[in-house]
Amino acid sequence: LIIKERQVCSVEFAAHAEGNEFCKEATEPLQPLCESGAVECGSYDRSLLPQCLMQSVCATPEQAQSAKWHVVAVRRVSGTFVGSDADILNTGGGVFAPPRFSYNCSVTPFGESVSSLEEMLRAETPEREEFSYAGMMTAPELVVDLHGVGALQREEARVMQEVCGACHAATRRCSGTCLSGTCRGDACNDDLASGGSCNGTCLAAACTGALHVGVPNFANSEPEQLDPFEDPGAASFDPAFLRGVILPDSYGDLVLTITMVDDGGGADAYTDTVLLSVHAVNEAPTFVTATELRLLQASEPVPHDFTSLLNADVGIFIDQTLSFKLMDVMDPEGLLLEGPHISGSGTLSFTLAPFVSGLARLRVQVSDNGGLEYGGSNNITNTIDVLVLPVNVPPSASIPPRVWLVEDAGLIYRDLFATRLSKGIPEEYWQTLNFTVVGAPGERADDLARLFATEACDLEPQCSSSPRLECVSALWQTEGNATAVPSVAALHVAPAQQACGGAPPRVDADGALTLLPARNQHGYASLEILLRDDGAVAFGGQDTALGSPYPLSVSVLPQPRILSVSPRLGPLMGNSTLTIRGEFFGSTYARGYPAARYPLASVAIGGVECVRHEFISDTKVLCVAAPAVGSGAVTITIDDAGPSAGHLWLSPPLRAGALRASEAYSHLLLVFGGSVKPVSPADSMNGVLAVGPSPLAPGTAEAPAASLRRAKVLLPRAISALAVHRGLVYAGGSFVAAYVEPRTAAEEAAIAGGTGLARNRVLRYDGDAVEPLGAGANGDVFALVEIRGLLAVGGAFTEVYQRSGPAVKSGGLALWDEERGVWSAVPGLGEEGLTGIVITLAALGPLLFVGARFDRFSVATARFAGVAVYDAASREWAPLGAGVTGGDTNALLPVCKSGEPPSRHSGCGDAGYDLYVGGGFSAAGGADANSIARWDGTAWWPAGTFDGPVHALALHGGWVYAGGVFATASFNGGAVVAGN
Repeated sequence: LIIKERQVCSVEFAAHAEGNEFCKEATEPLQPLCESGAVECGSYDRSLLPQCLMQSVCATPEQAQSAKWHVVAVRRVSGTFVGSDADILNTGGGVFAPPRFSYNCSVTPFGESVSSLEEMLRAETPEREEFSYAGMMTAPELVVDLHGVGALQREEARVMQEVCGACHAATRRCSGTCLSGTCRGDACNDDLASGGSCNGTCLAAACTGALHVGVPNFANSEPEQLDPFEDPGAASFDPAFLRGVILPDSYGDLVLTITMVDDGGGADAYTDTVLLSVHAVNEAPTFVTATELRLLQASEPVPHDFTSLLNADVGIFIDQTLSFKLMDVMDPEGLLLEGPHISGSGTLSFTLAPFVSGLARLRVQVSDNGGLEYGGSNNITNTIDVLVLPVNVPPSASIPPRVWLVEDAGLIYRDLFATRLSKGIPEEYWQTLNFTVVGAPGERADDLARLFATEACDLEPQCSSSPRLECVSALWQTEGNATAVPSVAALHVAPAQQACGGAPPRVDADGALTLLPARNQHGYASLEILLRDDGAVAFGGQDTALGSPYPLSVSVLPQPRILSVSPRLGPLMGNSTLTIRGEFFGSTYARGYPAARYPLASVAIGGVECVRHEFISDTKVLCVAAPAVGSGAVTITIDDAGPSAGHLWLSPPLRAGALRASEAYSHLLLVFGGSVKPVSPADSMNGVLAVGPSPLAPGTAEAPAASLRRAKVLLPRAISALAVHRGLVYAGGSFVAAYVEPRTAAEEAAIAGGTGLARNRVLRYDGDAVEPLGAGANGDVFALVEIRGLLAVGGAFTEVYQRSGPAVKSGGLALWDEERGVWSAVPGLGEEGLTGIVITLAALGPLLFVGARFDRFSVATARFAGVAVYDAASREWAPLGAGVTGGDTNALLPVCKSGEPPSRHSGCGDAGYDLYVGGGFSAAGGADANSIARWDGTAWWPAGTFDGPVHALALHGGWVYAGGVFATASFNGGAVVAGN
């Protein structure tokens, strides 16, 4: 307070004191000012109240008055205030704490457990747990006006009324009898004299509250003393007298308008202003970033610049500038190869030495230009620790992305599969690399599990690593006679068996790959190889290779499988075409790369290469057989590594498939058919079919053995005719049904169901099974011969049957088209075909010679006697002169006059032919001829005299051979005894 012409407070205050003529030191609290009297100030000690010169004395009656002080208005001068001057007093203006009101509404007085009021309230609302509550009101809910005398007390009373009025309205209840209304809240009135509603006592919750303001205020306190500042003209009130709450980082000057009011009446108020200064004290700047740098050990000098590490907070004076100073450096480990340096902007820079770890400590001071007034501070020293951690450097390796191997390749060990191995840096030499092989995400897990299945195998392996040659050798037996054993590393002989006996891929610490594909499994698996070391990941280290997981695709290429060979029979001289069917001969899946056609290393029969072979598809290969004898396994060997680029083979690419000898192909010299002599007259005469030479005793290709092996074909009746057509054996006879002896229950069931049977007197045999020709014929078959790609069938039938549909009226002669699988009649003889019984047939180029009992009453055959010829080129029939009479024609043998073998298509050409005819006839061309005669194309000639029928004719070495039921034969006067 500015002390100018003040009225003194009391006589006591102004009493004379020893040593001072006019005033004495005040020993009592200040009293209200008097109305009159003037004071002139003398010198005073800063720690004491002013000593004043009294000129007049206060009236004695006012000595007992009391005074109240009020801050009625404020005006800001400078500082961090916000809002208007009115806002400062009501809200704090951003410098002082805003007002708040705390309150408590309680139905249970202090010291009681449960009041009667609480019991009433619980009876009304049992689900409520609490009826008392407390709270705090703040802005914006709390709005006060603290301007004017008594404003603080007024606003406190007003807010208290609002809060406690609601408290009472919610809890006020009648403790007696309610006479009218509800007796709740304001309706509860226990003044019966004025018409109250409660015959008893209206109870309400106890409600208390207090208004707390942060702006300067006197509350209900009285002034005690004055406390001078350094400035003699300014003073502030004791905190116990003038109260307020200053917010952090706030400062400023404001003028308080203070009114003092006494209780004497009349002129009871005095108003003056006080300058209140909230001084801004400079604070030292603070670091706002970490005081520890964690860096990773490096393998080469690495410079570091930390532009924000030394950022500092200047506090409330945002316009201050900072300066940095490096006080000292402790680096016992020699971490810092160069530096440290601190720029004016606070950038810390240094270079770390390679392969060094440890701790370096820097002491850095930051200062501002804010000054030291009022006890301020303008600098701070901080410690920054540079911690270089020994970090694990990730390992690395080079791993091929794709590998190939063949099925059943056996145990594979590939050294240096993973190359360029690195454990990180040289100091990590002690670490161990760990490779983990797993299935790639998204790939079918069963592929990996199947290709490397680890289950024990229940079945014996087809071929294993060491006894493989024995296995191959056993397969290559031609039923008793060993043939050459091919040098094949892997030979697959049957469809896949169970997946077993494998071991999944693994890579050891030195990068070697080991795996064992499961038996008889092939396919593709997509893998991932994870590479880690055991250096751990502490301090941000890396134990996993940067390229990990490495992708790896594994292709297990299948061994070829041969499932069938057709035909299974062929001549000793070879040159027959075999169709080999199976799978995995050549495709993207089988070879690992796409191509229009795929090479085959070899195709062999019994170890003898085919003359030529041709890849047709993944399931079909053609082979032209070389000359050989006996039976032999058919093998396909593939030695195809594919394109060289990008192919890493874990096993030799050689693959082979085989069909064992007993199920594959036989080189034959002859086919034998007939009947077996019954044991007793009551037994039927079963048919028999055999091939020769026997695979058990084949001889050699140059000197085949005279041996036969009976085919396992069950024939209830005899075979009367045989032919080899398209590499297959065709047989005709009197049997109604024929089938191969069943080897399994499935084959027995198939035969019982009607499959695997040849019906109605004609069949096709491929060395393994019999098949019907359509549905056969309605009579016995006596003759079979191939002509121009078709099979001519003759016998005592009138119709032949397709597999389905109507019968073909053929008479005793029909044509079978093997390629189309259909029957047809021989044209040129009318709708009924050849009427008669065909006994024998022979073909020469396009000419088909027919020996038969022709129906002489048929217009179509009446001109034929014993023998006729059909020209397939012109589709015309012709007699052979007057034919043969007096008996049957049993055998026909056409021979080229040139002595050369006939052409399959043109016969003998212009050289002409001779036809030898054998039988039981007595005349040929009207002249005598006993059982044999020769037709030279225009006339008949005798060819000798036999005393019995001729049943067979053959040409060998320029000689004509005859067989039949005769004992002697003569020609041109010479006679030969021909026993049996």
